Amino acid sequence: MLSLNRFRIISYAPGHITGIFSIYDEYDNPLQRGSRGVGFSIDRGAVVRILGIRSNRVTIKARYNGKPAKTTEIAVKQFLENHDLKYRLEIQIKPSLPVSQGFGISAAGTLAALYGLTKLFRVEEGEALKYTHVAEVRLGTGLGDAVAEWYGGFEVRVLPGIPPMGLVERIRVPKNTKVVLAVVDEPIKTKGVIKNPEFKERINRVGDDLLEEFLDSDQSLEEFISLSYEFAQEVGIMSKRTSLTLRNLWKEGISASQCMIGNSIFTFDESAIEILKEMGIKDIYTSYIGKGPRIIKIERV
Repeated sequence: MLSLNRFRIISYAPGHITGIFSIYDEYDNPLQRGSRGVGFSIDRGAVVRILGIRSNRVTIKARYNGKPAKTTEIAVKQFLENHDLKYRLEIQIKPSLPVSQGFGISAAGTLAALYGLTKLFRVEEGEALKYTHVAEVRLGTGLGDAVAEWYGGFEVRVLPGIPPMGLVERIRVPKNTKVVLAVVDEPIKTKGVIKNPEFKERINRVGDDLLEEFLDSDQSLEEFISLSYEFAQEVGIMSKRTSLTLRNLWKEGISASQCMIGNSIFTFDESAIEILKEMGIKDIYTSYIGKGPRIIKIERV
């Protein structure tokens, strides 16, 4: 393993949209906890800049646009300590989408940071996924985003957790598939939903059935978004404004659904952009199906 006095890393990981999911957090092993579900990675995600300086102890300061990034700090600290790497790190995470809106940004920032560190120190790169996933499930900031973002593309999380216990299957979608995203209302804290017994019961009852229905279907984008909207309606964790926005889009013949877990929506129909603007929605983004994490730059000093 390399011994460095100072280094800089710039790395990236995609965001992720979940349309259907169910919660599996009862296992003792955090690597086996997670979710089953269907979703896709997006090329809008997080770019991470790390400055590392050798120290006599591990110190991590991670920020999302100036705000503390607790999940990243915990995951990176665990990684460094377990590999006896004593550094002071400053981690700046720049997301291209808002946090707590169902875009998988928490996982993206942590995954990008750890991916950069595994590459720098020549550690098995799968450890980036392991430490990200464990931090996410323990802190309640996510369940399946990390493993989905690791593989990229359009995926079904058939078994919860990360491989070899978890199982992810990729689904082929048309090349250059474009997605429209819109933030409609206030953020939703993931932990407040997945740790709520009432929501968990409802999510699992509906999610498992719709996942099986999707697996038995032609697994098209149309089927995915239709079942996702059914899931969103049945689970009922969106605001009134988000619900009204989706109903109006469907009335206009545009298939759309809620990004889990946030007051945001997604559609593969670009004609939604003008309709959303007419509704007074300003935070509108476009993205493409994203690939997994990558290194932008590493400087060893």
